[in-house]
Amino acid sequence: MNETPFPLTVPTLSDQDLLEVEEQVLVAVNTRSVDHLNVFGLGEISVAIGWPTDEPVAVVKRLIPNPDPQRTLSDIEQVRGFRSKIEERGGAVLPTDLRTVTRDDGHVIPYMVQPAVPRAMLAETVLDNDQPVAEHPLLVALYDYVERVSTDRFSIDPQIPNFAWHEGGLWLFDFSTPQLYDADGNFAANFDSGLLTLPALVRPVASRQVSKIFEYYRSHTGALTQTIVFLKRIGADRWVEPALETFNARLSDPIHAATVEERYRAQVKEFPQLKRLVQIQRTWIERVRREQFEFIITDSFAGTIL
Repeated sequence: MNETPFPLTVPTLSDQDLLEVEEQVLVAVNTRSVDHLNVFGLGEISVAIGWPTDEPVAVVKRLIPNPDPQRTLSDIEQVRGFRSKIEERGGAVLPTDLRTVTRDDGHVIPYMVQPAVPRAMLAETVLDNDQPVAEHPLLVALYDYVERVSTDRFSIDPQIPNFAWHEGGLWLFDFSTPQLYDADGNFAANFDSGLLTLPALVRPVASRQVSKIFEYYRSHTGALTQTIVFLKRIGADRWVEPALETFNARLSDPIHAATVEERYRAQVKEFPQLKRLVQIQRTWIERVRREQFEFIITDSFAGTIL
């Protein structure tokens, strides 16, 4: 557990600030471009935006809205509970406000608001600037974080880009997708709002695929395997061997390099397929239903907007 408090606090943003962010997000959705935004990171169907654009003091991430306002409020309460459980288990979480704003059309939109962390403090930057070695303090801290927080009923996504690094401690800043499981191992968190981005006919298939991916995180070996897969995804291949050595020195069930490569190749194929389905859904909503599509579609491998 980190003994030193994080040096930044959550900036105060008004509802009007978030409504202005929302307006710019919809511009990005409709123009298929984020060139007008100060982008701090691309998620799978969201973008971390620096605000105000010219001199950001905050990073805001638009979470997945649901057409039913009560479902949106329920979703954000689940994220709040997920954060609390991480902290109860000894995981440090970046100072965060979870907010909602209501647009003129009545849609309730959830937002995550956090301080704008200097790039030098991002775990990804730390590894990028250091020489790859086994037993690097950040890799050891990451293993300790997963070992302390994650179980087969409750797990985080421990990819390197999800953390800030401060005075020898890791701070998780992306916890927006709760990974919760029941006693039988079934995924128990709500992902229905996310599935609404896909055509109705393929939602059952996509749900099974998402459940398969989440299943990876239910063991420490599986979660840390995903950590190494994401090192490859962000182009940090030189850290793969040091991470394997560091994690395997502590895991009773070791990570195999072949498994990392297999998962990476599968995700290179599967993630773009899911994005193509989301693009089909967008076309149908915009051209057939003549409604506002609500999501920015990203290519998280290439770092582009689709």
